[in-house]
Amino acid sequence: MPQVKRQTAYSVWISNLMNASVVKREGAFEPTFLQWNNLEISRINLIATITNKYESEDKTFVSVTLDDGSSTVRAKTWREDTSLLSSFNKGDIVRIIGKIRYYNDEIYITPEVVKIVEPNWELVHKLQLLKIRGKPEINVFKPEVKIEVMQQTQQIVEEEVVVSESNRQKILALIEKLDKEEGGADRGKIKEQSQLQQETINAILEELLKEGEIFEMKGQLKTIS
Repeated sequence: MPQVKRQTAYSVWISNLMNASVVKREGAFEPTFLQWNNLEISRINLIATITNKYESEDKTFVSVTLDDGSSTVRAKTWREDTSLLSSFNKGDIVRIIGKIRYYNDEIYITPEVVKIVEPNWELVHKLQLLKIRGKPEINVFKPEVKIEVMQQTQQIVEEEVVVSESNRQKILALIEKLDKEEGGADRGKIKEQSQLQQETINAILEELLKEGEIFEMKGQLKTIS
C-alpha cells in the first residue's frame, strides 16, 4: 500500500483563508485545497480565541468559532471526534491544527490537534505571521471556487516520503530537546547532532518556520508549545 505524504500545516491569517480560492480536483489523489498567493493549503496551523461554541443536544456535533483578530472561521467535529472540542469554552486561546474543508459556501476546519496556549504564545504567533505573511487582509470576500480536472496516478515514491518525514521529525525533536535543556537550539548544534546535510537542515528549518512550528529569537530556534 503506498504511503501518503502528510500535507504541510501552514500558518496564515484567517482572513487569508477567507480570501483564498477554493480548488477542487476531480479525479485527483490530492484533497480540496485553498490557493492563496503561491500556497496550496489543505492543512492549517493557527492560534486563535474561541468566541463562540455550539454543542448539539445529543452530543454528536460540536463546533467553535475561532478569531485571530483578522477574521473568523469555524472548527467542526462529529460523533467520536467531538472530544477534540468538547472540553474547550468561549474565551479560551487555542492552538489548532487541522484539515481545510469547504461545504455549502463555507470554509471550515476539521481539527486534528487542539490545545490551550498561554496569551504570550498568541502574541508570538502573530509576530511570526507579520514576519512571514505580512499584515492581515482587511476585506474578506466570498471564496472563488475552481474545479480542476486532473488525471493523476496514486504512485508515490515511498522511500523519498519516509526519508523526508523522518528527517523533519528528527530536526523538530532535536529543537524541542535543545530548547528544554538550553533554552534554545543553535543551528550549529542542530547540524552537529543531526548529522544531516546543511541543505537538508536549511530546507526543513525554513518549512518549520513557515508553518509556525518553531520561531527564532536572538539566533536561537524555539518550539511553540
